[in-house]
Amino acid sequence: MHETLELCIRCSFVGTKSFGFEYAIRELVSQRLVVDARSVQVFYDYATKRSMPCPDDMRQALEAFEGHSLTREVRS
Repeated sequence: MHETLELCIRCSFVGTKSFGFEYAIRELVSQRLVVDARSVQVFYDYATKRSMPCPDDMRQALEAFEGHSLTREVRS
């Protein structure tokens, strides 16, 4: 109560059919971490009711906003 919070969100990766967000909520003055979270969103075509590839313009916009490549490294 009575704290001012700062919300930070960033796109952490763009995959073939999904992308991820990372969130942090901090108390503004002390920068104390209150919440740390991650989520994954899937590109979905409601007409076909299937996941779909990431549109190139979406990938380009997210990478331009973040200032670097968001391509997820493939793990073996």
